[in-house]
Amino acid sequence: MKTVGRKVAENLILLLVGAALTAAATRYAYECRGYRAIGGEALIIPVLFVGRELISGMSVFIKDFLEG
Repeated sequence: MKTVGRKVAENLILLLVGAALTAAATRYAYECRGYRAIGGEALIIPVLFVGRELISGMSVFIKDFLEG
């Protein structure tokens, strides 16, 4: 079982990576569009968190499936 500090650290890392990716995607989208707008780049942080939970759930399922 993970400690609270470890969970906070994992969430903080995901949040920082997501913020950096969002900033880069926003700059790139502005260069392509020529104007500021909110698009798919706003979904980077939620997708990271949902993806982590999906991968975690799939790994538990596969482990249980292979153990029979």
